[in-house]
Amino acid sequence: MTFASPNPALANRLPIPLGSLPQPIYLVGGSVRDLLMGRRVQGKQDFDLVTEEDPVGWGQQLARDFKVGFVVLDAERRIVRLVFQSITLDIALQMGSSLTADLGRRDFACNAIAVELHHNLWVDPFNGRQDIEQRQIRMVDPHNLTEDPLRLLRAYRQAAQLGFEIEPATRVAIQQRGALLQQVAAERVRAELDGLLLAGSPGLAQLADAHQDGILRHWLPLSLQIEAAQQVQEWGIPLQASYPCCWATIQTALADQRPLHLMVIWGALLTGSLASISERVEVLHQLRYSRAEQQTLSRLLEGLAVFQAVMDRSEDVLVVYRLFQKLGSLLPGLMLLALATGSRWQVARGWLERYEDPKDPLAHPVPLLDGRILMQALQLSPGPAVGQLLTQVGEHRPKD
Repeated sequence: MTFASPNPALANRLPIPLGSLPQPIYLVGGSVRDLLMGRRVQGKQDFDLVTEEDPVGWGQQLARDFKVGFVVLDAERRIVRLVFQSITLDIALQMGSSLTADLGRRDFACNAIAVELHHNLWVDPFNGRQDIEQRQIRMVDPHNLTEDPLRLLRAYRQAAQLGFEIEPATRVAIQQRGALLQQVAAERVRAELDGLLLAGSPGLAQLADAHQDGILRHWLPLSLQIEAAQQVQEWGIPLQASYPCCWATIQTALADQRPLHLMVIWGALLTGSLASISERVEVLHQLRYSRAEQQTLSRLLEGLAVFQAVMDRSEDVLVVYRLFQKLGSLLPGLMLLALATGSRWQVARGWLERYEDPKDPLAHPVPLLDGRILMQALQLSPGPAVGQLLTQVGEHRPKD
């Protein structure tokens, strides 16, 4: 199906003049879908282009002309990337004998729509526009799911982020191929799971569906605490409103722009699902999360056990001081995890108020001694003994 574009100024979204590009040149993929939905994407924009002319040569020349970054993403499939200040262009050689054949290799019909930019023509051979209107994720061809099994999980992630439902026949096809997801690199699976976990309640609902459909059995335990993870979302609302500094700490990136918030969600999701903390951390290890993220989850889970044992002793100065020292900047994340797993707001807010106050002597104590000065005065070598002495000094200082 080909029809005139309702937006003749579409080419103006590109960071280069249309005359610099060969004919025909097609805008494809998610950016076309988002345009039809009127969906605004925050941050850096990515555009996918398809051309009948090998883009490696002329793409490199474009990069030189406009003084932007250039990289060959896939030499065999002839895919290149041009990196502008706020826009990334991925340009691919058309696969197959026609544009329809190229679009026919894509995952879902809503992503298999193209716009020929020189003539402002939409190309929609699989009725993806109708799917967008009906707000559904529908496969182009079952073989495409088999060819790249990550698409099985991507269906749930895109459904969550777009507010769509997976079309019934597509969901059956996904269920039938669920075992194939174990063939996919852990890093790719992790990226899709991140998208689900950070998509709020819709993401968790779709995660529950994916788990129920059996496609995650190689990657996640049989039991997930979806309700506890939902509570992370619910308690985040009053926490953000009342304690902005605590909330900013929870949004701090740990690795590759993944926030502490994500580890809190994982902590809630895995609470009670496995016997030990090490088994829960192993889930993240298998998904190739960074060492820092694995250690963070371990500290949150260990801290949760400590907090649950002492949470009613908030008047005990030494208990409070020691927990703040143990958790440091993870304390706000711990409180969110504690709330999600059943702790009372009246209890958690006392700890949050202390962390929110930069002058609180228990949450943010000013060191009385510098470790180097202590080593010089007592003629000590660097080691655990120095830290132990500093801890003892801190615990015995006045706390008023």
